[in-house]
Amino acid sequence: EESLKKEETSKKPMPDAYNQKHAAAKTLRETVGHPMYRWALENEKIAALIHEIQGDIESGNDVGEKLSELRQISIHYAEKGDLVYPVLKVRYEISGPSDVMWTVDDEIRDDLGILMKESPRSADWNTRLDGVLKRAEEMIYKEQNILFPICAVNFTEDEWKGIYQDAKDYAVCFGAE
Repeated sequence: EESLKKEETSKKPMPDAYNQKHAAAKTLRETVGHPMYRWALENEKIAALIHEIQGDIESGNDVGEKLSELRQISIHYAEKGDLVYPVLKVRYEISGPSDVMWTVDDEIRDDLGILMKESPRSADWNTRLDGVLKRAEEMIYKEQNILFPICAVNFTEDEWKGIYQDAKDYAVCFGAE
């Protein structure tokens, strides 16, 4: 018993990995010009647009134009799918979040495309759209709280530079540069 007490008191406190990776992600999100800064801006625009669309649905207003604008989310998702997920999966063997998020990204993108093509827009259509919007909001949360922190503590400066350079091949999304 005595040796267990000594062992317990001699242990140094472990660094709080959760707080460290979230702090690292926050620093990168606040660094103007960093890819994570731009992705955070895009997420803010996506969230605001989702909120506007939800308000328009409740008010019975047409959402066609805003929904068309929201389809820029495809660019945001393509960038993650091409530039982030492969690095996590191949270089760091972190596949769980990438695989799940990649699938959901594709579903959201596909469902938005299907909904855009449908006419007339019924109560069922609104319900399906609401489900897609909720999944997109959940994806923002997962990016901010799971994906970005994992990237922040794993990616090297050279990997971030490569992502920054390669991201120039994608169209501007939601006006965030």
